[in-house]
Amino acid sequence: MGAPSSAATLDQFAARYWDFARRFPANLLGYRDEPAFRAEGIAPCAALEPAIPRGGALLDLGSGGGLPGLVFAFLRSDARVHLLEPRHKRWVFLREAAAALGLANVTSHLGQWPGCAFPTATPPFNAVSIRALKLTAAMVEALRPRLAPDPVFLLFHEDNFARVKAAGWRAVTPDRNAIALNGRNSQPDSD
Repeated sequence: MGAPSSAATLDQFAARYWDFARRFPANLLGYRDEPAFRAEGIAPCAALEPAIPRGGALLDLGSGGGLPGLVFAFLRSDARVHLLEPRHKRWVFLREAAAALGLANVTSHLGQWPGCAFPTATPPFNAVSIRALKLTAAMVEALRPRLAPDPVFLLFHEDNFARVKAAGWRAVTPDRNAIALNGRNSQPDSD
């Protein structure tokens, strides 16, 4: 079962995350203030949390400052969250942030997709999150061997939604109330 996700607990996590990020030498979050970080960064991630399969493995591509991967790791302690980031400074931030926030279910990988060689013990991914990275058709296809059956993509841009949907996979965005599969809409699993 995941971490408690009450508003108070999520607010406490958001405050700790913001405080940690502000002490880091570079502004990797990109928000002007904490209220904007909560409204534009944390809230959309929390909206997608129910779509993450229970007890699975999640890959966050292009993790940057940790949104949405670190938020998902907090909300879903039952999931193994793998953060993939090609830039060294951001990868260091992700490792330090996960440790400072007490997120034992996070593994940070330095590399980019496609091309990252995950350790052989890395399980197939039940979910993939993508916030700022623009997917190409080749990137989507390169994911196929790393995915568990019936994965869900947690997306923040409509362009990525269309590419994932065209590949026949489930996808959800914060603006959509339903998960689309092969052009059909169905409600996300509630359990």
